[in-house]
Amino acid sequence: MGKIVSAIGGTVDDVVSQISSAVTDVAKTAAQLEGMVTTISNQMSPPAGLHVAGYPQAHYHALKSSGRMVNYDQENIGKTITDARAAMAKSATSNFTKIFKDLEGDDDDLTINSDSGLVQNYCNDALQGLPQLTTQIQQNFDTWQIPSTTQVINNMATTIANEIVEKAGGPSFSHGVYSLTNSQTLYWVVSYGVFDVSVQPTTQALVYAFAVALVMDIE
Repeated sequence: MGKIVSAIGGTVDDVVSQISSAVTDVAKTAAQLEGMVTTISNQMSPPAGLHVAGYPQAHYHALKSSGRMVNYDQENIGKTITDARAAMAKSATSNFTKIFKDLEGDDDDLTINSDSGLVQNYCNDALQGLPQLTTQIQQNFDTWQIPSTTQVINNMATTIANEIVEKAGGPSFSHGVYSLTNSQTLYWVVSYGVFDVSVQPTTQALVYAFAVALVMDIE
């Protein structure tokens, strides 16, 4: 399987800070995030011998409970959100290599691009979250210089948003394949989870990670 190219940067830190400051029940949100990490980690079990560069298979336990009560506060909830995003990133790339293990290519000619992020005020609503998802996916494709069309981006974002609603916010993952041309095919996986931010008014946020590869069919 190919190499991983990560676009994960520090620009999400501001969003993490904004969400952290808005959390009204820190203990409840932290418990949701810990449960999310445990669930998403259990969903990714790469085939024996399959290794993704930068993501050791043994390190899928980032937030599993140690059996002691943690006194969460507004300051360390941000780290919990960041750790959940990191777990999503591992999930997306791990599931990509598992689902699309038969893709042709080696470490030199197949690139798996990955990124992770947060969507504020998602509220598990496909229509409400769709514009933000569409924008972030388009930005990823532009950064990775992957050819696409508005229709492909919109279809991909719509598929993801609808599945998040159908699976009640997850945590879970989705995948798909899109043909751009007769010789260009996109393979993608997204891992995601929705968690509570505030009670009155009720708001939620989406943490997700995205992995995509463009495969060229050269005769």
